[in-house]
Amino acid sequence: MKKVLFGLIALVATFTSCTDQEDIELTYKTEVGVTAAHIFDDYEQFQTGDFDMSIDGWKLNLLVLVYDANGHLVDKSEKLCNSLSETLSYTPFLAPGEYTVISIADFREGLGGTGYKFWYIENESNIQDLSITENDSYFPVVFETLGVDVQKIEITNASEAIVADIKPVTGLVHVYMSDKDYSGWGIDGYSRFSVLTDGYFIKALKAKNNVRFENGDLAFNYSEQLSDYNLAISEVLTKWTDKKAPTSYLYRALLPEENKRFSFHIQKRELPQEYYDTFVRLCGEFETEGTSEILPEIASNKQYVVNMIFDAMQLVVMEYPADYNHERYTEQFVTDYNNQLMVDMVNTKYENILGEDENYANVFLDMEPYDHNTSSNPYLSYYPRSRANHYEQFVTTAYLNPDFSNCCIVQLLLPTLSDESFDYLREILSEKFQAEEEGKFGPNYFTYLEPGKPEDDSKYRIALEKKYNDDLNQYTYFLSYNLRSEFYPQEDDLWVDFSTLFGSGKNTVKSTMEGYGCSYSFSDNSYSANGSDYYYIENNDYADIAGFVFNTDNQVSQYWVYYKPTKVNDVYNYLTRKYTAAKDESTEYVYVFYNDNKGVKVVLDLMSGAVVYTKLDMKQHETPA
Repeated sequence: MKKVLFGLIALVATFTSCTDQEDIELTYKTEVGVTAAHIFDDYEQFQTGDFDMSIDGWKLNLLVLVYDANGHLVDKSEKLCNSLSETLSYTPFLAPGEYTVISIADFREGLGGTGYKFWYIENESNIQDLSITENDSYFPVVFETLGVDVQKIEITNASEAIVADIKPVTGLVHVYMSDKDYSGWGIDGYSRFSVLTDGYFIKALKAKNNVRFENGDLAFNYSEQLSDYNLAISEVLTKWTDKKAPTSYLYRALLPEENKRFSFHIQKRELPQEYYDTFVRLCGEFETEGTSEILPEIASNKQYVVNMIFDAMQLVVMEYPADYNHERYTEQFVTDYNNQLMVDMVNTKYENILGEDENYANVFLDMEPYDHNTSSNPYLSYYPRSRANHYEQFVTTAYLNPDFSNCCIVQLLLPTLSDESFDYLREILSEKFQAEEEGKFGPNYFTYLEPGKPEDDSKYRIALEKKYNDDLNQYTYFLSYNLRSEFYPQEDDLWVDFSTLFGSGKNTVKSTMEGYGCSYSFSDNSYSANGSDYYYIENNDYADIAGFVFNTDNQVSQYWVYYKPTKVNDVYNYLTRKYTAAKDESTEYVYVFYNDNKGVKVVLDLMSGAVVYTKLDMKQHETPA
């Protein structure tokens, strides 16, 4: 992008008059040449033509101010140029002595029209009062650049050259509004946050906008009113709805300043609550204010990047890299940002929720459920969309008890993952936890145990699952933290576990029941040809009678526990905690459950008022003829 170097005007100081009369002042003719042809030479443009003055009718103003040793203006010259290649040359007549020559290049007219100036040059008569102040009305183009050259010279009886090749005193900032969908989770190629956003502002936290000259040296100052300086505006909603390019950019020229920080402010859309709730499920809640890291310095004739990456809600600032490519850099930044969110997610220790109640989970997640499912076993709590700075999208917790105590599962719904992201997440999990044999529980299912412990001693098992969703015609991804059943809290049974009597004869049942404090009631042959024996259950709040059914081998293959009618809800809840429900086998009046290995079938029979236990691998009773 380097422009051809234009030949500077040759400057020759020539003796023009002399006399032997003592009251005649000696003066010297001095040729001065000023150019700003190279003012943009150290900058890179985003698109060809960005530095072309002629496109929008910008003009270059060159001004030379000559001050004597007392700071008084003794000569000046000014020229309004139509191109960067034009120069200002003139011939002042200067007496011998010391001078300060200030050359200024600024741009005018253009988008502002006739008379518009980016910078106001005032109080030229004295160098201590000379002031250059930026216009409150600006255009976000490279021609906001201000160039200043200061030289201190001495005119003697020898030739003196005054040469000015003006370079920027401002630094050039590329401001990018990157509202594109870089994560692959957005809508129509735009960031997912577009659906909830009218737009956003990018601001400088104060900005110097005034140039003064102290003892001939440049000094940069703030105006009192400029405490929060607006750099750019992105009309996000308009971009999305009108299908404009999602990435826009502009230029700003800022005066030198140390420890520079920038900020953003997002304006959310005003929507009816139902629409807002729908959209927030897509993108998650997000902060509307944020700041950049501190940029150590804005320096003269340096180039910088201020990049609002909407998909990451991050404002990035840096000195312009030599090999900067905006798309490549932004894509890599979002990838690195999301990878860090993955690391943060794995380090969140969701496994700590296991075994705790819903109140604990609410505090841990800093959310409360928006819905519950109490008809399932386990019992489910559904949480709202996670905030935008979380990698997981939704969290669901499952509990063993209907009062939502004893959490047994924490499931995270993840966004759509690329193969690279999926492999990276597996790598993170393998570093944090103990990976089990790949494919142990099937394809696309990767499991991890508590680090440093054998399977039997691991409190939990973590599962990363890639599952094809026919309705969405794509894969969905889950990360689940599961409390192993061996670590389920052991609660008291409502009645004695009579399953130890399976396979026992009448005498064994009689002696065992007496040992339990239960008294014999009666025998009956109407249900089983080999008979059924009934016993009173003494001092129990939930059940009255237990009946044992004998099969053709005169062994117990089934038993019935008759519960107290007022305790039916407690009995149902107890069974759902202790066993696995078989919903496809249940009816309005019959609820079917199985133990862990499905060796025992447990039926809550509302019509009979009993819980029926059947050992399925035994020969069953025969009904009397």
